[in-house]
Amino acid sequence: MTERDTCPRQPDASAWVQGALSGEPARDLERHLTGCDACRRWTEEVRALLGDLDRLPAGAWRARRRRLPLARLVVALLLVAL
Repeated sequence: MTERDTCPRQPDASAWVQGALSGEPARDLERHLTGCDACRRWTEEVRALLGDLDRLPAGAWRARRRRLPLARLVVALLLVAL
């Protein structure tokens, strides 16, 4: 990812994909996504990664998914992107 492909709202976008945003913060982010290509691409990548993780054997990931701190998810995504 280049600097042009980043946005300071990407952590919010990650939380939104995981269902951790609701109410006005979620609506605000949804409005932001209509105009931010970087965040739209980011949410697609997060969804794809979470889908891949959900396919791990015996639900190993699903049992921990809701407890994974957002910072660790972001680090995991960055490592996958390299």
